[in-house]
Amino acid sequence: MRTFIRSTLPLFVSSALMGIAFNAHAYDNVVIFGDSLSDGGIYGSRFTTNPGLTAAEYFAQGLGFTTTPSTTGGTNYAQGGARVASASSTQPANLQRSVATQLSTEYFSKTNNLANGNTVYVIQGGANDIFQNLEQVQSGAITQATMQQNLITAGTAFAQQVSALQLAGAKYIVVPNVPNLGATPAFAGALSSTGSALASGFNSVVKTALTTFGTNVAVLDVYSLVNEVASNPTSYGFTNASSPACTSTLNGQLSSLACTPSTLVSPNAASTYVFADGVHPTDAMHKLTGQYMLSVLNAPTQISLLSAAPLAGSMSRLRNLAMNTPHAGNQTWHTFADYDHTPTKFGEAKSTANNFLVGVDRKLGSGRLGLSVGYQKYDGSFGSGAGGFDINEPSVGLYYNLGLAANSLNANITASLNYGKLSVSNLKRNITLGSNTRTETGDTSGSHWSLGIAADATVGSFANNAFKHGPTVSLSYEDIKLDAFDEQSNLSTAMSYGAQSRHGFLASLGYQVKGDLGRFKPYAKVAYELNGTRGSDVNAHVKSTYSSFSTPALETADGFRAELGTAVDITPAINAHIGLGSTFAKDSGKETSFNIGIDAKF
Repeated sequence: MRTFIRSTLPLFVSSALMGIAFNAHAYDNVVIFGDSLSDGGIYGSRFTTNPGLTAAEYFAQGLGFTTTPSTTGGTNYAQGGARVASASSTQPANLQRSVATQLSTEYFSKTNNLANGNTVYVIQGGANDIFQNLEQVQSGAITQATMQQNLITAGTAFAQQVSALQLAGAKYIVVPNVPNLGATPAFAGALSSTGSALASGFNSVVKTALTTFGTNVAVLDVYSLVNEVASNPTSYGFTNASSPACTSTLNGQLSSLACTPSTLVSPNAASTYVFADGVHPTDAMHKLTGQYMLSVLNAPTQISLLSAAPLAGSMSRLRNLAMNTPHAGNQTWHTFADYDHTPTKFGEAKSTANNFLVGVDRKLGSGRLGLSVGYQKYDGSFGSGAGGFDINEPSVGLYYNLGLAANSLNANITASLNYGKLSVSNLKRNITLGSNTRTETGDTSGSHWSLGIAADATVGSFANNAFKHGPTVSLSYEDIKLDAFDEQSNLSTAMSYGAQSRHGFLASLGYQVKGDLGRFKPYAKVAYELNGTRGSDVNAHVKSTYSSFSTPALETADGFRAELGTAVDITPAINAHIGLGSTFAKDSGKETSFNIGIDAKF
């Protein structure tokens, strides 16, 4: 980016440019293309309050990667002063490589014109095209009409570079738009509306072109973010959003490229000022922008927890039915009530299921047919301080139990069909922006169908038949759907999410031991659980932008579950039980569970 705009430049609003229409789990790297807003030190320092980093670098750090300039073998190709497609020379004895050169000539030459589907790409640019065209208008070298056409050409060329990345195989492309230049010190006063109009107009050109190309990327509304911070800096920990933090000059002009702690207007200016020079952010503002970038990319995967949470309710329901129905014996009627508490961890994220289930069944031939009514409540957390949600799932189901006996073999088979209505409320996504924590809220609804079967068999005994043992197996098919929804604010952080689904099989194969010690009937079980369900990639976009992107849904890994508990005969007709369970050897979806219930036969 250029670091200055002459105050004598004429004031005008580029309405013609703004009105032109043409007919963003795991990642393995971060690659950056752009100008001084992303330059990682190609000149030995950065365009900020040095030794700070840029937003793109902080964003990469948040994903677990350290980027270095491509000139030293790294993956940050950005260079201060770079235009979109034209070479420029804004620093002494340096010819800046355009964004097109960084991508198409340099990066693609190393990758055989292929992009990595597991790499996150950051590509931004356009401000230097605005600055240099505006300077030419001021000097009389070109007309305003020519400038507008030049910026239309540059915006289209930028969109072509973004599209080329996607066509080469990139799945995760982050595109920060041009910030509101009218909010910067360089455009203060009469030039403010000009800077805003030019930045907005360039962004509109890129929008039209990317839409025409059918490109799906994570477009970030940095334009609005800068507006929000500059209009209320104290809310984000800043004291100054109108003047530069640096006093350093380069070639006689204010430049943050030469800014060091000793050239700040005050010792803490790097953390209390929004702008380092006329247009570039301070280290604190870069950090804030990096936080914003992370919040957008992470949001769809966070929201996928909504479809993962109800799986715990399904497994709990099937286990409880299989446990309760055999107690009925040959009695005509049988009823039960159960409570199950199951926290499930997905890394830092967590969902806690509280399941209430009641049922009544009647002897029907050699089996039992019953009706169950349940209420499941899932309390979700996106991580420490990151927000969460509540899901309420009232449900109704049918179940059938069949007991089999042949010689020394005894078996029980329980089949169930269940429907639940999902209502998501109190959804809060907390986003740290500097000293501010912003909360985006929303709600949605959906459905949950489950069809399952569980069976166990007794194949042997020991201790004078006091303990019996045998295999267990269960299989269920889950179909979870959630409607599309928008977060409720109209700020730069608010997101829109597409409909999501999760379906597939849950299976369990294990072995159990059951005891009969008079009134007490202890049990122990170990099983291997397979999760064949898969969540759809969650499609989303920043509400104030136009291009959607997708990230993978959270998944539950396969692993083992151990259970230990006992049933107690309170009376000959009334039975109670209590149990504990825990999964182990699982990378994701780790659970602990507590179950208590009572049933009666008559």
